[in-house]
Amino acid sequence: MWVLHTILGLAVIGLLGAAAWRLAGRTSGGEPPVRLLAALVWWWLAVQLAAFATHLPLPGEALRVGAFAVVAAGLVLWKVPAGERRPALDPRAGPLLAAVAVGTLLLVGLVLRRPALGFDALQYHLPLPAAWEGGGGLASLPTVIDGLPVEAYPVGMEQALGWLIRVSGTTAIASLLPVAAFGLLVVALWTMTRRLGGSVAAGWGAVGMVALSLPALAGAGAVGNDVLAVLLMAAGATVALDAVLGVREQRPGSIDGLLVGAIGLLLALGIKTTTACGVLVGLLLAWSVRRELWARLRERPLWLAPLLLALACGGAWLTRNLVLHGHPAWPLLASSFGDAVPPVLDVADARFAEHPGRAIDLGWDLYLKQAWPLVLLLPAALALLRPGLRRSWPRALALCGLVGAAAWTVAPATGNLADPATLVGATRYALPCWALLAVAAWSWPGERWRPWVAAAAALTVLAQIVLAYTTLKDIDDRLLRLPGDQTLIAVLAGAAVALEAATGPRLRAALLRPVVGAGALAVLAIGLLVATPGFWSRHAYAVESAAPPSSDRPILVQGSVPAWSLGAHGDPGAVVVDSCPELLRALAAGRVVAIGPGVPPAERCKLPGRPTVVDSFAVWVPGG
Repeated sequence: MWVLHTILGLAVIGLLGAAAWRLAGRTSGGEPPVRLLAALVWWWLAVQLAAFATHLPLPGEALRVGAFAVVAAGLVLWKVPAGERRPALDPRAGPLLAAVAVGTLLLVGLVLRRPALGFDALQYHLPLPAAWEGGGGLASLPTVIDGLPVEAYPVGMEQALGWLIRVSGTTAIASLLPVAAFGLLVVALWTMTRRLGGSVAAGWGAVGMVALSLPALAGAGAVGNDVLAVLLMAAGATVALDAVLGVREQRPGSIDGLLVGAIGLLLALGIKTTTACGVLVGLLLAWSVRRELWARLRERPLWLAPLLLALACGGAWLTRNLVLHGHPAWPLLASSFGDAVPPVLDVADARFAEHPGRAIDLGWDLYLKQAWPLVLLLPAALALLRPGLRRSWPRALALCGLVGAAAWTVAPATGNLADPATLVGATRYALPCWALLAVAAWSWPGERWRPWVAAAAALTVLAQIVLAYTTLKDIDDRLLRLPGDQTLIAVLAGAAVALEAATGPRLRAALLRPVVGAGALAVLAIGLLVATPGFWSRHAYAVESAAPPSSDRPILVQGSVPAWSLGAHGDPGAVVVDSCPELLRALAAGRVVAIGPGVPPAERCKLPGRPTVVDSFAVWVPGG
């Protein structure tokens, strides 16, 4: 029965993709890569709305989960005519798309075979959907980490994961979202650099500095929100930038792309607030064509509907926190009249700007490994702002990137001196401004610098690959190392395909044929079906942990919710219980119970028998 559920669920997800592609064809006037990024924006908006639609009082779970998606996609495919024929694919983009396709498909196979989900995925990205499942649906937002109200974070990705898992009936689909995001991020960075006038090599240089950095490589192979947030920001900025340039080139209908890009930038806020620097880019782009934009909104006021929906999806959590807790960025920040920062965060609420010298002294070698491109990008961005330089969009991106970098230095948890690895790990929060700075720097050099740009791009890509390999092989924790290892293998395969496709047009043409794409999607669906039953067992084997127990009822836990309580098919989830007698009664009644790793020993419930340790959770199985 679950096989049929998964096939129908994948069909619903694909139906949303077809509708998004149709809308992108009508609302973006650029080349195929730009249309692909516009389709991503529309698809993500549809997934967010489908997740929110589970709150509707419809009879039956199937209607609540899938009705909105089917109806919305059907209406779009019925009422929205196919767009006009768009420009043909730039031959210079062929190697890029071929490399992304092969590398992404390979990485999908690797993460399904050995799904090392990553620390944050086990901490709250997957526990949130597990808690929603145990609580009866996406409407509940419980605290799932000891003392940490993660429901106050922007949970756009977690809500999307919850809907995707619920509609497809497989938890394995969670591993595919960051993989797809990584591949599309490469496309977005390359395309944005090219639209700003950068050479093909400059596009690869921007990709090398951002997508091949250690934070991005690790995020692509694990279930995290860093790469996805940067992708949505970069996709929105690319589509919006293409639209503004199209207006300047007097390309008909280009202004619609700016509105699509604005939707993407707003949706990115619902994943990570660090993407606010991308919203600043959108505002500058909108101001440059304000007359055309206002005329288009007056002509088609219906555009206000998706814009307001995107604003609601992106800003729902910020508004909720402001109303309930007195600050939009609570629990990381607090106002004088609102709730205080929770104690569990207060101890790590240090900022880089408070002691930059001490932070660099503690982790300077780790900083160089994690974020050495910023050492070059920051002065390059400052050089773009020097007086007398002609006004340009690279200069605007550099300004927005510098604003984002300055905001990073005063962000909580960027200056925690207790652990150098944790301190330097906060560089991943800088990925959004990092991407803007990289695109600005690589797109600036003129024609006479192109030979030097090509050499610098090749050195950048090579340096990032070597640095990633030498760093990852020294990490002992498989939970941290394996996601980066697998992404690096896929990157090497993609790079080999890009080199071959650049010199061999036959390979490029073969890989980009529609029938090959359809075959890849079929292989992907079959892979999900095969990978689903033993998903958590393979995860346990990959990270050398005990396999989680199976249960047909929600698991009862003290402290925090385990990610593996989702099970292979996205159920049954877990429920947090504060009463020790209730846990004892549940265990006696044949329920699986667990205690989270964050519960102090003195506060742990005393349960009979010897527990099994699964992903740091102490687990009791009836009769075990």
